[in-house]
Amino acid sequence: MTAARILEALIGATVGIAVSVLIAPPLYLQPAGAAIGDLADRMAGFSREFATGLRGPWSRAASHHWLEQAARSPVRWRWPSAR
Repeated sequence: MTAARILEALIGATVGIAVSVLIAPPLYLQPAGAAIGDLADRMAGFSREFATGLRGPWSRAASHHWLEQAARSPVRWRWPSAR
């Protein structure tokens, strides 16, 4: 009985490895370096647009616009707490 269970485990492991090698599993996650690079690019774009916006006339509508843009950002902005 023990030899049969070991053989079943070996066959299962072999089939699992073969399927992983022959049929590439889907890649659900972007490599970390690419994700960080993408985030840096988006933050740089936001910063450039914000700097341009600061040079123009400032109004309640402009401040609302930039607040919405920051809220859509993948970065969760945190203000330092006043302790």
